[in-house]
Amino acid sequence: MEFPWRQKDTLLFTDWLLSDRNVSAATASCYLAGIRKLHELRGVENPDIRKGLVNQVLKGKKNTEAVTKRCAEHKGRLPVTLTVMKLIKEVIRAWQQPMEWRLLMWAVCTLAFHGSFRIHELLCQHETYFDPDFTLLEQDVQLKKQKLTGGGVTEILIVTVKAPKENRKGGVAVIDVYETGGPTCPVKAFKQWKNRQQSDDNKVLFRSSDGTPLTGRRFNVLLKQLLGPHIDYSKGSITAHSFRSGIPSLLGELGHTDEEIKRVGRWSSRAFEHYMKLPRTTRAAIAQKLGKL
Repeated sequence: MEFPWRQKDTLLFTDWLLSDRNVSAATASCYLAGIRKLHELRGVENPDIRKGLVNQVLKGKKNTEAVTKRCAEHKGRLPVTLTVMKLIKEVIRAWQQPMEWRLLMWAVCTLAFHGSFRIHELLCQHETYFDPDFTLLEQDVQLKKQKLTGGGVTEILIVTVKAPKENRKGGVAVIDVYETGGPTCPVKAFKQWKNRQQSDDNKVLFRSSDGTPLTGRRFNVLLKQLLGPHIDYSKGSITAHSFRSGIPSLLGELGHTDEEIKRVGRWSSRAFEHYMKLPRTTRAAIAQKLGKL
């Protein structure tokens, strides 16, 4: 390439980006910004390569993209229902993977579903490193038994979420996840997986036997592999975030109030305070109802 570029050089480069590379108008603009910077670094005159015909080409591409987006069918994200959970359980059972991975995936699915968690409240964002101040460690989940008013005992997973999205002051959220006794019981799934792991309070909770954390991205890839043959993704996708809307959707169908649903899902700035005020007996009763569905 010879510097400085002429308008013809810029048009040819832009045509290659849009036609051969098939990049978006925004991406092409980033490349052109790099070309401008390259002129500065070489100490040559910095041309306004976005002027005239080049700018019109990019604007036309951007308008075309907008039309295509409007015309495309919006797939959206589907919630994970109890029916989907039972499907996930069956495909995991038939999954040609070691028992370690089957138990791990099922434990994450049940906890994400029954706790309405954001996936990175449970899983690490990177395989090679993690920040203990933001990542769920083994020590952050406690399994306890709780006596209920009126008699009976239930088991609870007490999950301490560090730096939750709804608390922007650096606090934590303590989430109780109750056993249901049903086919998707999160406590049972967690115990079955945990009993096969070597305990280490300072390690990422959900990890493989070699210590590699299960990440949100990896979870999504595995989930699509499992559900792809059974769900039409052209009609709507099921991702890790679909678990978060599962219980609230179900509670709506069961007739629970908006306030109860908000508390379970932590969907307002003060949701943590309201959630903790909801009596344990009420939440335990909800869990038992879900187990019978």
